[in-house]
Amino acid sequence: GGVVAEVECQLAAGDVAASRRRIAEYTAYKQAHQPLAVPSAGCLFKNVGLTPDDQWLRQRFAAVIKDNRLPAWALISAAGLAGKTVGRIQISQLHANFFTNLGGGTAEQVVMLASLVKQRVRDSFGVQLQEEVQFIGF
Repeated sequence: GGVVAEVECQLAAGDVAASRRRIAEYTAYKQAHQPLAVPSAGCLFKNVGLTPDDQWLRQRFAAVIKDNRLPAWALISAAGLAGKTVGRIQISQLHANFFTNLGGGTAEQVVMLASLVKQRVRDSFGVQLQEEVQFIGF
């Protein structure tokens, strides 16, 4: 509930050329895997932290689990929702955790589509997704 008003950081000098290469690599990856050319709400849902009891999820999604976290996009895609639209808001086929605005989409349509995603993922995999964004006024 608090607000950070000021931060002081102490940074170490690094290799400028290596840093520029890493930035270029990250940028290229994002451009290839995220729908950056269209307006979007960004990643809508948090990735899912797995517990030792989640063995069947670990087996089903082994290729994409990293640091005990299951990407929300993988659940959304596996539920068959990539490309799904509500009004003018669409779940990206490039990255299913991005909701893109096809032009004229509304916040209400984002909320409706998010609700559909949560229900379908819960019914399909027993996982309750949590929003990464905050809806204000809904």
